[in-house]
Amino acid sequence: MTEIDKNFMTTYAKVATHDGDDEPIQIWAKDTKSYSGVGTDKLGIWGSVVAVDFDICVADGACIDACPVDVYDWIDTPNHPASDKKAIMVREPDCIICRACEEVCPVVAVLITDPGDIDSEAAPEPDAEEAKDETPVDAPATDSVAATSGSQMPLTPVMQPKPHSYTGYKQNSYCVNCGKYTFHWHGASPNDPDLYPNYECKDCGYVRKIKIS
Repeated sequence: MTEIDKNFMTTYAKVATHDGDDEPIQIWAKDTKSYSGVGTDKLGIWGSVVAVDFDICVADGACIDACPVDVYDWIDTPNHPASDKKAIMVREPDCIICRACEEVCPVVAVLITDPGDIDSEAAPEPDAEEAKDETPVDAPATDSVAATSGSQMPLTPVMQPKPHSYTGYKQNSYCVNCGKYTFHWHGASPNDPDLYPNYECKDCGYVRKIKIS
């Protein structure tokens, strides 16, 4: 049975990004030839903390129904043999690492990874010549979107890091109140058992409210 590669962040390359609600969604593939963009049969793995292998996803919607914090939406993926739509992690920073979506996926296309376990330097970058038609992962943010061909949806360059951002994976890793690097508490706060699933800064105690669908 084919399932998502649990080592994709060390064996795949970062080939492009796609807009999320708050932060860009990383797109991974074995190489640039394994990713052709939306509208083709080669989509690769989307997301990092919340990763979905779009080449396996059959769009049954179980992950969308299971997620308690409304991380997913649908994205149309015409001409893909597995399904013509996929569950996209547009609110990936809101993931509380409960792994409910991972557990219900019938084709094992979902993999949840705690931000603290992610090494941002683990994956190799695609060859510059091979990736000339893709969105460079280290390109500076601009007002224009990258040029695309055919029916591929526009891809966006990775956002410039915030002044106080951590050099590793940035999802949920800095406090919007004090600006210090701090991974959020998962589950109930040690100071407030009723806090779940909101996020609490370990430095200043600021609580980030999370939407429950």
